[in-house]
Amino acid sequence: MLKNLKKYIPKRKYRERSQLESRKKLGLLEKKQDYKIRSDNYHEKEARYKKLKELARTKNPEEFYFGMANSKILDNEHVNFNDGSTIGKRLANTDKLRNLVNYKKSVQVKEREKLISNLNMYDTGETKESIHTIFVDNAEEAANFKPEEYFETNSQLIKNTSNRLKNSQISEMKVCFNILNLNCRFR
Repeated sequence: MLKNLKKYIPKRKYRERSQLESRKKLGLLEKKQDYKIRSDNYHEKEARYKKLKELARTKNPEEFYFGMANSKILDNEHVNFNDGSTIGKRLANTDKLRNLVNYKKSVQVKEREKLISNLNMYDTGETKESIHTIFVDNAEEAANFKPEEYFETNSQLIKNTSNRLKNSQISEMKVCFNILNLNCRFR
């Protein structure tokens, strides 16, 4: 029973020693795993080159291939006179480009709508009277009371019942609108 379980016990992985300090100036030490990758890549390219060389050696110059339809022999050399871009390919490329532009436009429109929805500065238009009671110490303060200063807002927004924006928020919104207007001009 123990023999069967032996393969499940993890073994310590073989580790190569690091490069000596005195040899650091010579550059990175290539380990076996690095060599193996480099070697495999080299042999793969070598095999591919051999195969292509053999194909070129055994090729029949009189055999038909479709590249002949779009090429001519000038000065004993094959020259392609058609770049291979058919009308269908060009139309497909323009469709792809159009789709990409539409996608980018829709993304920008969604971002703009999201920014505008986060501003929350629109009043619902309901004209119900609301009472906001503010307590002051004496009659003189009541006579000199200015709601614009107390609420730190613009005089035009005093009648807003739901979301009365402060002056600091309004200045931030101006920056956002300037950015949005710049984006709209580029479309």
